[in-house]
Amino acid sequence: MVAARNEVDTLQELLNDLVQQDYPKGKLDITIISDRSMDRTWNIIQDYSQLHPTVQGIRIENTDSQMTPKKRALTRGIEKTKGDVIISTDGDCSVPIGWIRSMVEAFDDDTGIVVGRSTIDTTNPSFLHFYQGLDFLGIMGLTGQFRWKE
Repeated sequence: MVAARNEVDTLQELLNDLVQQDYPKGKLDITIISDRSMDRTWNIIQDYSQLHPTVQGIRIENTDSQMTPKKRALTRGIEKTKGDVIISTDGDCSVPIGWIRSMVEAFDDDTGIVVGRSTIDTTNPSFLHFYQGLDFLGIMGLTGQFRWKE
């Protein structure tokens, strides 16, 4: 599942990565949520939906005062999915071929959450890269707050 907002420059690469995963297509449901995008993000989602039956799109056009936009987009995606395992990434990411398989293999009956590895391209340092690093650090800190069963 991917919540995407104005990702016209990067979404196509991610969708290519996702449709080429080495995971059984009959067990794969790729849900992309266009979260109030003002560019061609929704068109890219529609094009991939027509070419690949595993891809479905959800379009959100307005805000909700009850939740943040990204939380609302992910909630809408979760409500529409039929899967037992939900894997999420961002629209500006790329994933290697074995990504879904490796994430699913980490689950068993006693697993509630799996956090995968992420890297940030630092070849051209910018404020965005700095912010992404802080955001990732915050996510890791948040997941560290959970108590895991032994």
